Order: sequence, then structure tokens, then C-alpha cells
Amino acid sequence: MRSGNWVVDLGEAEAFFRQYHQETGRGDLLYPRLAEVRRQMDETGTYRHTPEELTFGARVAWRNSARCIGRLYWQSLQVRDRRDVTDAAEVAAECVAHLRAATNGGRIRPVITIFGPDDAAGPPVLIWNEQLVRYAGHLRFEGGYTGDPRGFGLAELATRLG
Repeated sequence: MRSGNWVVDLGEAEAFFRQYHQETGRGDLLYPRLAEVRRQMDETGTYRHTPEELTFGARVAWRNSARCIGRLYWQSLQVRDRRDVTDAAEVAAECVAHLRAATNGGRIRPVITIFGPDDAAGPPVLIWNEQLVRYAGHLRFEGGYTGDPRGFGLAELATRLG
């Protein structure tokens, strides 16, 4: 089924819910939940995870991320569900709150803030940089970069925008 720019694969959704219910010991709730998801998809073309499912999905995604050494701490990932935040000022405030939660007064902890998914109107929240905090990159006159070359495009845009 199509939802915004994404195609929702009912088979993948079912596999997720089977894994969720198996790993959380809630197997008796699997079939009622699958029925609810199918109903939501029939009515809207998509479905919405519960906060517990969202947390589980984020943690399992990190657990399965082979390139990240921090994944060993996947169970301690703090998941901030901000799917209903769309106002630019509120998004900015949530980004600041994310940084405060993650830096934790100098005792770094794993945190993810999840904003809403794309819908028919597009993304409700659009953050242009791939990481919340990253070094800027600037092209040097004589060639090469000062700073992080990956930050060049966003730094150039910010400079053009003043």
C-alpha cells in the first residue's frame, strides 16, 4: 500500500509485529494487533506504531546496525516519541532537548528523537543535515576544505541564507 512517498509492505509489517510480540513475550496479543493494523491500512493506507512498538523498533534497528560499536547498549536507547510535533519552533526546541538528554550533563547516553513519517503532503518535519551536530565545511580558495567536507553543502546554504 502507498503512504505518501512510501509503499507500506504488509508482509514486512507483519514480520515486525511477529518479532515484536515474540521478543516482548506478548504473543497472545499478536493477532488482535495485526487485525488493527490491517484495518488502519484499509482505511488510511498506512498504520501507526504504538509508543512501545516504536521504542522496540528503534532499539532493534540499532541492535542490528553492524557498523555501530555503540549498538551493544541497544537496550538502553532512550526513545523520544515526537511524531506529533510539526511546528518549526517546537521542532527546534525538541532538537535542543534531544541534545540536553543525550549529553546528560557530561554523562553521554544514547538517545533518538523520532519525528513523524512522511504523509501525502510530504514530510511533516524536514531536517536537512544528516546529524544534529556536525562540523561545517568551507571550500578554500586554493582548493580543498576547511572543516568537514560533508558539511560543505549545508554550510554554503546557511551562508547564502545569511
